[in-house]
Amino acid sequence: MIEGMRNYDKNIPEIDDKARERLKSCSDCLIDEPIKSFRVEDKRIPELNNKMCEDCGCAAPYLFRQNIKVCSNWKE
Repeated sequence: MIEGMRNYDKNIPEIDDKARERLKSCSDCLIDEPIKSFRVEDKRIPELNNKMCEDCGCAAPYLFRQNIKVCSNWKE
């Protein structure tokens, strides 16, 4: 998740574009983060705002912006 946090903070358009592509494959897997302190506000991709992956529990704004933990649903 650290790579995803760093990539989110860098605000690089190519990384956000890749996150949007990944979202197309995983939109059904995202749920609202139930733990308030774990929520991550995503101002650039509203569909990831305060969401988590239902399968692994990772914060979606960071998960979708990293390349270490690759989801089997991503078409890469």
